[in-house]
Amino acid sequence: MKLKTLLIALLALFVLQNRAQTVTDIDGNIYNTVTIGTQVWMKENLKTTHYQNGDSIGSTYPATKSVTSEFAPKYQWLYNGADSLKAYGRMYTWHAVSDSRNVCPTGWHAATEAEWRDLGIYLGGDSIAGAKLKETGTGHWTSPNNATNSTGFSARPGGIRFGYGTFTNINTYGTWWTSSEYSATYGLYRLMINTDKTLGRYSGLKNNAYSVRCVSNNPATGVNNYDRDEKISVFPNPASEMIYISGVENTVGTVTIYNLIGELVVQRELGRTSNGIDIAALNRGVYFIQLSTSDRVFKQKFIRQ
Repeated sequence: MKLKTLLIALLALFVLQNRAQTVTDIDGNIYNTVTIGTQVWMKENLKTTHYQNGDSIGSTYPATKSVTSEFAPKYQWLYNGADSLKAYGRMYTWHAVSDSRNVCPTGWHAATEAEWRDLGIYLGGDSIAGAKLKETGTGHWTSPNNATNSTGFSARPGGIRFGYGTFTNINTYGTWWTSSEYSATYGLYRLMINTDKTLGRYSGLKNNAYSVRCVSNNPATGVNNYDRDEKISVFPNPASEMIYISGVENTVGTVTIYNLIGELVVQRELGRTSNGIDIAALNRGVYFIQLSTSDRVFKQKFIRQ
């Protein structure tokens, strides 16, 4: 009897763990998930045709119909309207992505620009993050595919649908809307290309359609990586000319500094007798500093005043 109870408990634990690794949208599509830093992401592009409340996200017939004359078009499509391309997910206009009814499953949301920015910073900067996020091989990406997929994010290149109805660049361009606005007519999106390692940041017309990745509302640790105690201190903070690192046993390593959009602005080696970093040339604002030693990586925020 005790053995039976134990087996039931173990089975229940397995089911709970399995559920925690997947999420299901309102259409019944099941997505695997991956934790990167404190963020929990879907490992696949969104496929739903309905908002979270059950309302339909419209489409056009034919799939190539222009939507440029509409003020705030809210649509979704498969690439070229082809069922054979479901593996790339669906493509959504920015107005659909930012709609308050939410295109993502309950407890999830379309990633913001800030969340993509933090992802790039966590992976060492936008200049190399794309390679760590892209699915490897040439099953979906065109050769040469410069990718390691070391994160397990498994990004697939769903291409672009322009507002005037043309679909293009499947297999070579992966484009993902953020829910963040750039202007009245443009939204911010992220780009990965088969031949490149970068995670690009651009603005696109809101009537264009791109892929979507959803992020869990609940961080993996409940705190932001850059706000928790990483046993590193930056002083003075704020600073205007020089900053210094303390709080770690071995400060020998590589220091990199990124701005808020993930661009690398400073990189230098830090020695035992010289732990100062000149920041006088930086513009005023918030920056992220990363110290990579032989066995650990430390991160912290600082302000250039």
